[in-house]
Amino acid sequence: TERVLDKLPATVAVEIPHALDVKRETGLVALRGGEELALAVERAAELQRVDAEEFARAASVAKDEVMSAFRFLRTDFDLAVKAEAVQPQIEAVTRNHFRAGFEQQSLLATVDYTIKKAGIFALRLALPEGYRVDGVTGANVVQWNERTDAGRRMLEVSLKERTSGSFSLTVSLSQNWKEVPHTLNFTGVTPLGVQKLTGFVTVTTEIGIAAKTTSFDGLTEIPYASVGARPASQQGSALAFKLIGTEPGAAWKLSVATESVEAWVRAETCNTFTFTETLVNARALVRFDIANAPVKEFRVRVPAGATNVEINGVNIRRRDQQ
Repeated sequence: TERVLDKLPATVAVEIPHALDVKRETGLVALRGGEELALAVERAAELQRVDAEEFARAASVAKDEVMSAFRFLRTDFDLAVKAEAVQPQIEAVTRNHFRAGFEQQSLLATVDYTIKKAGIFALRLALPEGYRVDGVTGANVVQWNERTDAGRRMLEVSLKERTSGSFSLTVSLSQNWKEVPHTLNFTGVTPLGVQKLTGFVTVTTEIGIAAKTTSFDGLTEIPYASVGARPASQQGSALAFKLIGTEPGAAWKLSVATESVEAWVRAETCNTFTFTETLVNARALVRFDIANAPVKEFRVRVPAGATNVEINGVNIRRRDQQ
């Protein structure tokens, strides 16, 4: 027999066929839910609970398919069950990596999900203000879109199919600036709809920018190497933090002070002069050794009276002679 359920969650009275024209009827009743449906017994009158294995032997079914089993001695027993959809249990580990440069700040957020009990078709994440979303990558990602809910930026990611188990999602964000702010207040990407949340926050800067922690809340500072990251070449400061709590609603704050580092430049010159009857040709080779911070401009003083001055080198954008 079949019966259409009302909108979940729904309470259903269990009714079974009965044999007619008999003096006595006894029997067994078992309950079984689907992968996406959870059952809970609300009423069980005139029933005796029995082991699921006993029902499995009598009905020739697998024991794992039986959630609860009862024996009835009277046909007027009362059994009511509450049916509701199984809610997925989601745990997440976030890694928000901030990188501050002279022209922009980038944020690479990686969220490693563990999805249990039921699969999901979509993911939601809260986005920090001031950043633009450059890309979203992950297995089975169909599309993503950004919207605002109650004044809060959110990212919705749709998946090709129901997904469970381990799943990783990466979101790339960035923001531009004309000059590096003296104080940076960081807010990362936060997954929504999770039951347990842990994570790490890392901050790196381009060479030439020094970063120093001023205040943090909801975090504890840890060695940068302990998060599995290695400083890249052309990297200045490197800081790392770990989320203290595991509650999904726990917020964290991080403020970092920045300052520009002066470049240390050493130059070695090699001058060659060639004399003719009417001219002196000179060639100067300058080798620069630059440390602490990058430079964008070199200045060279040429001898007074020199003409036909030519300057050559790698990656020269413009030559100004005064």
